[in-house]
Amino acid sequence: MVLPVKQIPNESNGNTRESQPSAGRPCVCLFSALYAPSTGGVEGYTRHLAHALARMGWRVIVVAMNTHGREGYVHEADGDSREQTDDAQQPQVSGAKGLQQEGNREPQVKNSPEDIACDTPRPIAHDSIAEPRTGAEHVSDRTGAEPPTGTQHVSVRPTPRAAGAAQPLVEVVRLPCKPLLGGRYPVPRKNAEFRTLWRWLESQRINYVVVNTRFYLLSQMGMELAQSKGIQPVVIEHGSAHLTMGSPLLDGAVQVVEHSLTRKVASYPASFYGVSQRACAWLRHFGITASGVLPNAIDADEFATLARTCPRNFRQELGLPDDAVVFAFIGRLVPEKGIMPLVEAVQHLKTDRPVALLVAGDGPLAQQLAQRPPTPLAPSRQGALQENAQWAQQKGSQDGPKAHGSIGAELGGTPSPEGPSDASRIVLLGALERRQVAALLAQADLLCLPSRSEGFATVLLEAAAVGTPALATPVGGTDELIPSPEFGIVIPDNRPETIAKALEKALSQPEALVAVGRNAAKRVREHFSWRATASVLAGAGQGDA
Repeated sequence: MVLPVKQIPNESNGNTRESQPSAGRPCVCLFSALYAPSTGGVEGYTRHLAHALARMGWRVIVVAMNTHGREGYVHEADGDSREQTDDAQQPQVSGAKGLQQEGNREPQVKNSPEDIACDTPRPIAHDSIAEPRTGAEHVSDRTGAEPPTGTQHVSVRPTPRAAGAAQPLVEVVRLPCKPLLGGRYPVPRKNAEFRTLWRWLESQRINYVVVNTRFYLLSQMGMELAQSKGIQPVVIEHGSAHLTMGSPLLDGAVQVVEHSLTRKVASYPASFYGVSQRACAWLRHFGITASGVLPNAIDADEFATLARTCPRNFRQELGLPDDAVVFAFIGRLVPEKGIMPLVEAVQHLKTDRPVALLVAGDGPLAQQLAQRPPTPLAPSRQGALQENAQWAQQKGSQDGPKAHGSIGAELGGTPSPEGPSDASRIVLLGALERRQVAALLAQADLLCLPSRSEGFATVLLEAAAVGTPALATPVGGTDELIPSPEFGIVIPDNRPETIAKALEKALSQPEALVAVGRNAAKRVREHFSWRATASVLAGAGQGDA
């Protein structure tokens, strides 16, 4: 049970007072060590949940580690920036460095089909960096709280919003950090800027604290902040297995550290939830009983609109024949995602049909995959890639795939001179923007996600949103989204031979795959909306869950 804050300390005299949410609204503070522009399941979950709560009228503060050198305090909008109607509404930079546009590195959710443009994402509204405040400036009516002050790098002057604008904003606090393990494990850097931002957080009238994941040092800090304010926080589990570094020796050490950090977090009074039933079951491995599920979700219609309106046609660009079967993998190229056994399985498929595995994503295994023996390009495909390279160059880096090579790297297989009709072909597309991910999934025949661990994979929801069936291992999210074979394919493990057998069966039943995709599309719309997840969280905080 999550308890609302009863009393918070008064900074001026150390006394306590009844908490009064800013401008009559409850305030929730969401802790997530990784956040946009970093991409991943936890980052996306935090962002969408934050904006869902903001649309419900909550004041929302996201606290993250500053892994990408962004500013310490910004306002982030959920979508485009229609409220920036003239130059007077643009932020005026007066500090040492200007505020970077939030959302330019990660596609934003749009509010309606006419808002979606696949060529250039629009900047969104935010505040600007300013010199230290004198105390005479008025507080933004939107937040009802003083932004952090103390250094020119983190003090913020509120920017007025255009008349009639009603889009809610989320406040994002990014704390200085040291990005260890290639940025996967950021640790706080407690310098002057950190202390200024943290003092500002301590001064806010926060009613609820939500901590994403157990094992970051920032998670412990979120627990400490909640305890200092008399709040029982919600801790959300996003995994279903131990972290892996791809080395048995390193993995053993990581497990020891993970258990130690989890014991520390579990020592605080808190309510633990999972993003799926398997995430809740995984908590029991640490001796923690979950209070319920706060599931991952998606705006399915919005995602489907992205797919329809994006001009990219991957089949044409890659010169695939009309009867080619396209498998898609979308995710970080790390061992736990199962990309290596998937590639091996596709390379050894026993089928007469032309098959292509399109891999979208980047990560530590990208170089290893790209260095595999390449597949010679057929003349017609060579021309298609050259045309695609020219298209990507014209569009710029925002829509062109960040691939290994001009457009993609190919590996494995031994095609005939006529093309890929008698061979499986694997193409590395690199990292794609969200609108391109939507298009790729819509054009694929099957999503392949043979992960070792997932809390509740977002890409499963995205595939369902565009009616593409999924093949997945029994990880977080499959129980909820694929309760039976009518909604997808669940394989018992991610060994190459297991994957290959399931793919060969899917290839023999094309009509059944189409029906499975339709069932998944219906199910995701009925059960997995962000408003529903946000309502569950709000109910938990009010004692309804």
